[in-house]
Amino acid sequence: MGLGVDYGVYNKGFIPIYLSNRIKLYKSSSNNTSFSLANRIGGVIYDSKPKFYYSTGLTFLYEVFNVSLIYEGAYLKKGDLKHKIGIGFGIRFGDYRIKKVKVETLLEKNL
Repeated sequence: MGLGVDYGVYNKGFIPIYLSNRIKLYKSSSNNTSFSLANRIGGVIYDSKPKFYYSTGLTFLYEVFNVSLIYEGAYLKKGDLKHKIGIGFGIRFGDYRIKKVKVETLLEKNL
């Protein structure tokens, strides 16, 4: 779950503000590769008026690299729908791996 803001997506007067989430569809056993479904929903400021914004897409993560295929859309005026499909590339910084928790039972500890 997250919060985001973009600028310059469609034109200079279009600024989406949204909540985002990512649903993991697949994670490798080595914990360095995954596929996720990424979603955003929120509002957009267009010509100084609030409107509705949404997006959905797939994200592929490998080690620190990610590639995303995203569909974005916004309702701007009555009957006016703006939408686009985009590809994004990125690099993640910091510790990206989920630590695996080691569970010990009382029996293992006494042996």
